[in-house]
Amino acid sequence: TGLSPNTTYYVKSYATNTAGTGYGNELSFVTITIGNGSSCPGMPTVNDIDGNTYNTVQIGTQCWMRENLRVTKFNDDTEIMLDTTGGVTGGVGDTWATWGNPEQGKRAIHGNDLANVEKYGYLYNWIAAIKGICPVGWVVPTLGDFIILKNSLGSFVGGKMKSISGWEAPNYGATNESGFSALPGGLRDQNGPFGAINSAAYFWTSEESSSPTYIHFISLNNTSREMAIGDVRVPFGFSIRCIKN
Repeated sequence: TGLSPNTTYYVKSYATNTAGTGYGNELSFVTITIGNGSSCPGMPTVNDIDGNTYNTVQIGTQCWMRENLRVTKFNDDTEIMLDTTGGVTGGVGDTWATWGNPEQGKRAIHGNDLANVEKYGYLYNWIAAIKGICPVGWVVPTLGDFIILKNSLGSFVGGKMKSISGWEAPNYGATNESGFSALPGGLRDQNGPFGAINSAAYFWTSEESSSPTYIHFISLNNTSREMAIGDVRVPFGFSIRCIKN
């Protein structure tokens, strides 16, 4: 304990008795980098099937994308349906029939504002998240992957994951020490409406919960320095961060 990350240490065992002190062989080891914003070794960027380029970040033993996914096609080259319905509260009619229907992989742009794609990526439903959406060799993280990330970063993990700028005040505890650089891309409700942009970030996991049709997700909020874990129904729209397989 108490060691610095990304540092070479040298160590010898020793024993002391009345005759003096004897030393063993000198050994060395390098501590891992738990989050200083460094790119993944040998892989500073990764491209999706559309040719979009994403920066990477090494956090502990994990290699993550530093940006939200903004791909428009699955890896089999089929298009991910873009839902541009307006999102009427109540979940009826056109909005429910298109966005709320959970049988097809879909993507949406928060507020149908194209400027949000470059900044926050698309919001995807969970069916899209599990159909080969990440670049080859990368996957949608499990809940366990996020827990490993949390354990690597220690206390106040949410603050260490959030970008310092780009969030509504107070953006409590934001340091971005990890380099994860999370931005508040908001969500799309199962009934269609968009919400929480600039104040919260929601990320899919690839894991179903014990409750039928509910999926694990994690979230970050401008009023908290923690990472929250929750379950939600399939038709919601969240951001995706891919992790190296």
